[in-house]
Amino acid sequence: MGTNGIYGLSGSGLDVESLVKMGMLNKQNQYDKMEQKEIYETWQKEAYNGVYKDIGNYYNSLSTYKMQSNMNAMQASSNNTSAVSATANGAAAAMNHTISVSDVASNAYLQSKEGVTRDGGTIATSTYLRDVIFKKVETGKDAQGNYSYDVTFADGTKKSVNGSDIAISLTIQDEKAGNPANITTYKLEYTYDQLMQDDKTLSDFASAFSKSGANIQGNYDTTNDSFSLYNKTSGSKNIIGIAVANKESATLMNNLHLAQVDSVNNTMGEEIDFSAAPTTSESKVIENSAISTSLKDVLGLKADLVKNGEDDYTLTFTQADGTKKTIANKGLDELKNTQAFSMNLSDGTNNTTVGFTYADLFDMDSVGSLKAKASLNTLAQKINDAAAGAGMSIVAAYDEKNDSFSLNNTNGGAILTADSSDAVGTKMVSALNLNTGTIVREKTISTGNSLKDVLGFSAAYAKNDDGSFTVTIQNSAGKESAFKGTLAELKDKNLFNLKITDTDDISIKLGDLVDLSGMTYAGGSLDAKMSLDDLADKITAIGDKVSASYDSDAR
Repeated sequence: MGTNGIYGLSGSGLDVESLVKMGMLNKQNQYDKMEQKEIYETWQKEAYNGVYKDIGNYYNSLSTYKMQSNMNAMQASSNNTSAVSATANGAAAAMNHTISVSDVASNAYLQSKEGVTRDGGTIATSTYLRDVIFKKVETGKDAQGNYSYDVTFADGTKKSVNGSDIAISLTIQDEKAGNPANITTYKLEYTYDQLMQDDKTLSDFASAFSKSGANIQGNYDTTNDSFSLYNKTSGSKNIIGIAVANKESATLMNNLHLAQVDSVNNTMGEEIDFSAAPTTSESKVIENSAISTSLKDVLGLKADLVKNGEDDYTLTFTQADGTKKTIANKGLDELKNTQAFSMNLSDGTNNTTVGFTYADLFDMDSVGSLKAKASLNTLAQKINDAAAGAGMSIVAAYDEKNDSFSLNNTNGGAILTADSSDAVGTKMVSALNLNTGTIVREKTISTGNSLKDVLGFSAAYAKNDDGSFTVTIQNSAGKESAFKGTLAELKDKNLFNLKITDTDDISIKLGDLVDLSGMTYAGGSLDAKMSLDDLADKITAIGDKVSASYDSDAR
């Protein structure tokens, strides 16, 4: 017999299975109790979960009762839900509201008023930008494969350029900002090679607006030969602002014949003139010029030259902040021809370098502490020479009487910059305090003190069959602009805005310029209304940052 079983009973006639079950009955009872306990605890867990869920729902339902909209519920309805929807809180008063639309927002939209002009004239339907801009193009190519071009404009003006030069340069603005410093602008530029070799077209130009980053969509309609620009966001702040930097850009934009579209009234305004405005950069105070007009003193520079031996010299160059640069063991001619600093001069299309050597700045014919050589007049001459060499129209001048340095270009930009790595060049640009933009100057007048006379406008009106009036304004160049509307509409018609930094724009309306109160059925000329005194008061009234006055004695 073994220790864990009974052997040899297969033929004994005993009911072994029953005997085993009877022997294990106690253990079976223990197992059944354990199973019953597990079932009970599972049911209990499920019951607790149900209680927790009910408590959570109850808590959530209680939290809504603290809301005024549920305890003191009010309802609001609209009789035109497609246009206006309405909701009300518990504090709403029982009343009717009427919503009326006084102005409908529209998107800034420019479109060709007539077909695109091709100054090339060879193919009337050409979409190449070069044919729109230039009358004639002659192409050259050097041994290295670089292209150059001799271009002729419709007015006969000729220009020689390199393929890498900027041909088209636009500054784009899509939103009006109260502070000019916060304005975001975008650049759109093409080189001459892109126009001539890449065959840029009007469709490419339209796509370039869309890809510039500005919120402006461009399109060229080949069927109607029409170009359009569209600000994708409506509202008075969203605009289409374009500034051209050179003659090529101005010619292209003017040949598109763009005019503002009034989509509400389905009308078009006058064709926009994109002439490249003359640029004047002028300084009011030049740093350290009270000491002397030498660049050495303006920039706060010092230089010491030491002779070590036969044609062996050491130059120590010290900047205003104390930074020293030492060039040792060099020949005198080599030191004289070493560049001290440089600046970049640009007219928006072409770029050139204005550089100064140490011999330009200092008298190096003797050793020791070197005396000044170059002056602000020297700087002006250097700029003029560099501009002439690059085919630019920029003219620099130093006015000793008024201690003012100026850059002028009657045919585009006039921009003087320096690389940030060139501390002296950066200091030179900073010291000039150039103020790029419109320079306000006194002007002596003899035609009267009305704004109409000063601007050289004449104005006339006629009565229309529908009871409205048409007022025609003609400027000193003979260009006319016509405005149609009721008396109230004409009075509020905006003619132009005066932009003054850090202030709101000053709007000059038709009713400001001329007296509309005397218009009758007969028609006739219109008298002046706003005087220079009135304009000065209008400027002064916009805030405490600017004031204006008119001296009637000085006129």
